[in-house]
Amino acid sequence: MTTAMDLENMIAKYTGRDLTHQQLERAMQRGGLAAEFAQEIGSTAEAVGVTENELLRVIDTITGHTGTVRQVIEAEPGQPATPLRRFDELRGAGARFDALLAVRQAQLGHLDGLLRLWQLWLDSTDETEPEPRR
Repeated sequence: MTTAMDLENMIAKYTGRDLTHQQLERAMQRGGLAAEFAQEIGSTAEAVGVTENELLRVIDTITGHTGTVRQVIEAEPGQPATPLRRFDELRGAGARFDALLAVRQAQLGHLDGLLRLWQLWLDSTDETEPEPRR
């Protein structure tokens, strides 16, 4: 689960925009379009965090297998070589890594688009941030 600080840092890091957890909470309280934006922004940022954690796991898997591949490639005649199964595992992890990078890129594009729409909405309502629903 992504913390409020993680969410704020992720939004600032990848979109260059400052949006606090408190602003999202106030938008949720307001309801309507503000709440829809806040919910989608939060969900998308959370999804990016999940994807990045999975990327880190796959990187660890790939890193672990590269040492084995190096040993097999550098092995001299008569030295034991790891079965090809390790190469298949590495190839599978590489494909997963590529797919996760594509998913992450799409999520970041979605997050950036949402924040652009959020800002347009704020500009069109002449508000700096949504007022809570009473």
